Amino acid sequence: MGGRKGRAPLPTKAEIREFIRDSAGPVGKREIARAFQITGSQRIALKAMLKELAAEGALERRQGRRYARPGTLPAVAVLEVSGTDLDGELLARPAAWTEEAEPPHIYVADRGEHLEPALEAGDRVLARLRHLPDDTYEARVIRRLARRPRRVVGVLRPAGAGAARIEPTNRRERAELVVGPRDMGDAR
Repeated sequence: MGGRKGRAPLPTKAEIREFIRDSAGPVGKREIARAFQITGSQRIALKAMLKELAAEGALERRQGRRYARPGTLPAVAVLEVSGTDLDGELLARPAAWTEEAEPPHIYVADRGEHLEPALEAGDRVLARLRHLPDDTYEARVIRRLARRPRRVVGVLRPAGAGAARIEPTNRRERAELVVGPRDMGDAR
């Protein structure tokens, strides 16, 4: 006679943190529940535990109700090439890094097919990221993105209080630039 199996005990916070740390990317409640064989009313307790871990800062809630370790990067991101290390490896940093902590080290891997021209400091790329065991990332370039313009030709319009706006003459450049009073020089 087959009886119902005993319920699996609810995992500890440390076990949940370890599971998320060892996962390839952000995980949802469903994956966590499946990994620890949590069913029914235990899911409510799991949800509360995940909320507590997020409030403590041990987990970061991501888009799509998924959880990840704080400070980890998504699988695909826009990167800005920052230079090379002592070994000549190309380094990059996330283009939209808002945290106070220093961004993780990201090494740009050679795709085999060479980009023409070669990547240099300041170039922006869309890359697939892979988290390495030593808390660094390997980036594989998906495509090169348009570089931010170094020079802008446009019409200077006064904006009041000694400041001005530059309206670019190139239609591809949609954003206007603001020039502060200190930077006006002899421009009129």
